[in-house]
Amino acid sequence: MAGLMVTTSRWHHRCRRGRNPLAVAIGAFALLLGTWAACVAFAGMPHQGIRPSVRPSSQRWSEAEVAADAGTVDAAAEAALASPGFCFGHCLQKDGTWQLDKEGVPVQSEEEDVMASQVWELFSTQFPGAAKRGMYMDTPVCEQDVKYRWRKMRDNFGMTSEQMLHVIQQDAMPLVVDSQYVKGTWDAMVKGSSKEQAAEVLVKHPGILVSGPGIENNMAQAQFTSSIIGGMRDFGKMIR
Repeated sequence: MAGLMVTTSRWHHRCRRGRNPLAVAIGAFALLLGTWAACVAFAGMPHQGIRPSVRPSSQRWSEAEVAADAGTVDAAAEAALASPGFCFGHCLQKDGTWQLDKEGVPVQSEEEDVMASQVWELFSTQFPGAAKRGMYMDTPVCEQDVKYRWRKMRDNFGMTSEQMLHVIQQDAMPLVVDSQYVKGTWDAMVKGSSKEQAAEVLVKHPGILVSGPGIENNMAQAQFTSSIIGGMRDFGKMIR
């Protein structure tokens, strides 16, 4: 990885000085190809918890129909209004339905609540259609649901609000998956390596959390893939 970053730095230096733009383009393509090849290694892993909707894609849903179909018509928001200082969201049940977690998650402070709002903004930017509809495939993703999952991730992973906000700034994909499924993936990551290594992979590649428990025996690949994706992200920032 050190060699990759040195090479990337040289490409960027040449680009800034106007030297050999073709080499810069070839280098960028090589990095993209490397990312694709690394990610293919995970193509066979189970991605449970993100199931397609049972309604044909040719039928358009109104926001009200989507919410009513999932039984989520303002349920989380109403629960939050009824219990100030708590955040509520829907959890996937064994029978495939989504039910509101009646216990909720405490809102730690005003500052933490501001960060939760930033999480919602990040999610809305990455998934504007889902945020507007309140559904991602068959997963409820209303504002309260998204904030709830972010808080559950923080608590389940033993991280701070700031650390978990940084994770979502990289990729909000984990927020479209049931919180218990995400916890199961995290526990498997830690079991297959260590909490420190799992956290390092998570920050570079948050989308790894949709991989499922099978990631336990593939942490070496996960570390390699996350390094490639993290390097690509850094490279993208350099050439902006």
